[in-house]
Amino acid sequence: MQDLLRQGNVLGAVAPAYVQGASNSIFSGTTDLVALSRNVTANNVIAVIVDWGSNTGALDSITDNCGAGGASDFYVLRHNPTASASNSYSAAMAYAVVGKAGPCTVTASFSADPGGAGMIVNEISGIDTSSPLDASALNPQGYTGAGTNAATSGNVTTSASGDYMFGGAATFNGFTMTAGTNCTLRDSIASAMYTEGFVPPTAGSVAATFNTAGDGYLITGIMAFKPAGGGAPDTTPPSVPSGLTASAVSSSQINLSWIASTDVDNAASQISYTVYRGGAQIATVAAGGTAYSDTGLSASTSYSYAVSAQDPAGNSSGQTAPASATTQSPPPPDTTPPTVPTNLSATAISSSQINLAWTASTDNVGVTGYKVYRGGIQVGATASTNYSDTGLAASTLYSYTVSA
Repeated sequence: MQDLLRQGNVLGAVAPAYVQGASNSIFSGTTDLVALSRNVTANNVIAVIVDWGSNTGALDSITDNCGAGGASDFYVLRHNPTASASNSYSAAMAYAVVGKAGPCTVTASFSADPGGAGMIVNEISGIDTSSPLDASALNPQGYTGAGTNAATSGNVTTSASGDYMFGGAATFNGFTMTAGTNCTLRDSIASAMYTEGFVPPTAGSVAATFNTAGDGYLITGIMAFKPAGGGAPDTTPPSVPSGLTASAVSSSQINLSWIASTDVDNAASQISYTVYRGGAQIATVAAGGTAYSDTGLSASTSYSYAVSAQDPAGNSSGQTAPASATTQSPPPPDTTPPTVPTNLSATAISSSQINLAWTASTDNVGVTGYKVYRGGIQVGATASTNYSDTGLAASTLYSYTVSA
């Protein structure tokens, strides 16, 4: 059965596909080498799963000899190390973008002899080289009894339609495995390690699964690789936003909120929104946002709103059912003045400065400040209940008043 390849890819881009694979196991030593039988192609991706007998310490590194100029490609290690539920062995995964076409040998290196190791290498074409990995997981499962059972990596959530799923399973217990639903078994180390590949029809939650025959402990993993060129075209709009509410918070502002839309090809954090008032577009809310404040409105006025959702491909949902709110009435004008400040005192502290102090006024709304007058002319203002008048003439009498 072929991998489930999407048709009609953007700009004729080729869907991701398995190219070749190879494997090797060692029973002692600190390096495990896997040589691919055919030349690799530049800008393809090499995906790797490794397991080893020691449950302590991580895999040191994965390298190859197919980088540009003979240098090793840069391998990103994932979930290194992941110990089995039995604590008897460990596993990790890795990937790299091929730097140069030609022969290629991949090497897993350990700082000490792990007591045996195995590695499977798959070459995959049609992957986004700038940011290959969309999601990954490595799941140690509990004891699996004799008979036919299912092994799973656990679910990951992908954001790109047309991702290639690299699935891997590792055991030291001796399992026979077949590929899970809609998957194609690719390479194996007999009764110990297996890889598979598949391309699900849409983005979202997905797992790598294997059918097993045997009993013992398993570690099962998945790496989801994004397709080059964006994969199959996204033509599915997000769902219509739900739960739109409108709430007047003042005489000039109404706050809106809604429940995020869902989309088969995109996460909620990638969905943006358009806000309409009375049928006319008034705002765009950035991706991931689910609220908007409409300001500058008229008091005591009813307004009707609707919202639609847009995905990164430009697909737009329909508009929500309208939600309405009426702005609050303006507060009545404040015509009550503050009380007159009391207990005004004036104290000369030098030949050129007099300090004033008084008891605060009260008001039905609030006192914002005080004006200070000298000889009936305003000479200052302050928000506090004291004021220093400076630059005065020596041996001179001054008279002060204060208003609130």
